[in-house]
Amino acid sequence: MKTPDLMHTIRHRVYFCDTDAGSVVYFGNMGKYIEMGFTEWFRHYAESLQAMNKRHRIFFVVKESHQHFRKSLHYDEEIQITTALKNMKFYTMTFTTTVTVNEEVRFIGETTLTPIDPVSSLPVKLPQEIMQLKVIR
Repeated sequence: MKTPDLMHTIRHRVYFCDTDAGSVVYFGNMGKYIEMGFTEWFRHYAESLQAMNKRHRIFFVVKESHQHFRKSLHYDEEIQITTALKNMKFYTMTFTTTVTVNEEVRFIGETTLTPIDPVSSLPVKLPQEIMQLKVIR
């Protein structure tokens, strides 16, 4: 089901440890920025992932991720990580992540998460209060 735009933006400074020898962010670190984005999205619209784990006995795993690199990110740049809920079904949530520097889009990614039971590692339905986000907004 298509959801209304539920967006959240965080700011982050690129650290030297995120870059290669040329002071360019290593592509593998984009996953870290994606995770920072959706983690703070959950905290803003629902609750922390840790609280959700304790209360609902679920853990989110990445089911699928697509990444489009438009332009490099560099050491010491301040980036804005905007995460928007694109789609939600009973067993999945798909987020779009956009990373910008001074309003210039440098990266766009799409990531699908699925909740699992941490004991059995089997997929479980999203908690009801998460499903209600598509109705409330």
